[in-house]
Amino acid sequence: MSPAFDIGTVINALLSLGWVVVLLIVAGVALLRLRTSAAGILLGGAFALWAIERLVVFIASTFIPPLLDDPSAYLAAQSLVIHLLTLVELLAIGAGIALIPRALKGRPQP
Repeated sequence: MSPAFDIGTVINALLSLGWVVVLLIVAGVALLRLRTSAAGILLGGAFALWAIERLVVFIASTFIPPLLDDPSAYLAAQSLVIHLLTLVELLAIGAGIALIPRALKGRPQP
C-alpha cells in the first residue's frame, strides 16, 4: 500500500462514507415526510448538502495535500470554507425545524 492509504486513511474513508449514507437517509426521510413544505425542502436540502460536503471534503483532504509542497495554506482555506458551509447548513436545518409546526398544521388529519 502507498503511504496515502494507510489504515488511518481507510478507517477515515469508511467513517466518512458512513456519515454520507446517514445524512442522505436523513435528507430522504425529511423530504418524504414533509414533502412539498418549506420545512421539508430546507431540511432535506441542508442534509443533502451536508452529505455532499462531507464527501468532497474527504476526497479533497485525502488526495490534494500529498501533491502540494506546503499544504498549510490549502488546509487553512479548506477549513474556512468547511466552517462557512457548515454554518449555512446548520442555519437551514434550524429554519427547517422552526417551520415543522406550520407544515404539520396544513396536513389533513386521518
